[in-house]
Amino acid sequence: MALLSGRDDREANILQQIAFDVGSLDDLKRLKAGLEEDGVTNFRPVIHGNAWSIYFPDPEGNNIECFERTPWDVDQPRGDKLDLSLSNEEMLTVTKEAYKDDPTFQPVEEWSAAFAERLRS
Repeated sequence: MALLSGRDDREANILQQIAFDVGSLDDLKRLKAGLEEDGVTNFRPVIHGNAWSIYFPDPEGNNIECFERTPWDVDQPRGDKLDLSLSNEEMLTVTKEAYKDDPTFQPVEEWSAAFAERLRS
């Protein structure tokens, strides 16, 4: 959980979002389908390069993010349109193709090792 001070912008919600790691792409797809069955319609599906996310408002208008991590890391912010009707393999391919030419794109294991090294220094 990350708790940060809100923006001093009275036109925006102070709370940016509440985010939940759902555990798998299949869980993300099932969650969206279940929310649609319950009447939720205002979704924003996004590829961040390091995660696949769906954003939607809760009944009070707060932004909810549910996400699954990708096997890669890339500098943020990023946000390309996500098509959850694709197969999991297609989503992997689309994501890799979208970000592979970015010099910060790397397997998450490499990012984690470099981060751990920076912490030791």
